[in-house]
Amino acid sequence: MLLPVNDLHNQNTKQNGHITGNPISIESAKLSAFDSINGNVSLELALKSTNHYNEWFADSSTVKRKHDRLNMSSYTPNSDNKCYITTNSPDGKTTTFVDSTSFVTKSTHPGLTLKYAYSAASTPSLTDETDLKAHQEITKQDKIITFPSAGGSAAAFLHIEPNPDGTEGFMHRTHTLDYVHIAEGELEYSTNSGEKRIFKKGDVVIQRGGWHAWKNLSKTEGATLFAVAIGGEGATEGFMEHASA
Repeated sequence: MLLPVNDLHNQNTKQNGHITGNPISIESAKLSAFDSINGNVSLELALKSTNHYNEWFADSSTVKRKHDRLNMSSYTPNSDNKCYITTNSPDGKTTTFVDSTSFVTKSTHPGLTLKYAYSAASTPSLTDETDLKAHQEITKQDKIITFPSAGGSAAAFLHIEPNPDGTEGFMHRTHTLDYVHIAEGELEYSTNSGEKRIFKKGDVVIQRGGWHAWKNLSKTEGATLFAVAIGGEGATEGFMEHASA
């Protein structure tokens, strides 16, 4: 269990402006500092309260860099989640689950990770498992399909890492109709007309094949969106158009 900052102070007493008593270990200080950050108490303050400030960091600028880097490393998409799929009997009267599958995960660009959930090349029949068999083959090959061909569909998570340098996203578009749900974090969405919107957890974006860029606004927290893409007229599988430099 992590110690809050108040408990850190309680383990030490102050006399003439100095901390006395038995200071806790540097390892406990680090853990407590993480917990304290969630309560809006700075890492620097938490460390100073444990007599380990000079031992761990040399100056306040180093504290900030360490703070940002440690928070970045703490962002890890949940690898335990599964994709659960149902199927129907040939007569369409009985529904059952097929074996759950793990997400196929790939890093597509620096700071971006895709977790593929499912795709179908065309509108599926409720009594035909063609799309299911194709999906199972895709996962066996460790492939990812996020931008389907015309009439197809694809679903995936996109994880965007913390952005300590405020790096802008890259402008691009796909020939798809996208239903996008912001699952975690706060993202800035830019268009090539110069418009910008800030989307928060729970917001939904209906993206109709437009030019856009995603930017994580947090220096310390990752962001996640879930998108279902429908292939538009003339779309080809995997096609993405990038803006000219």
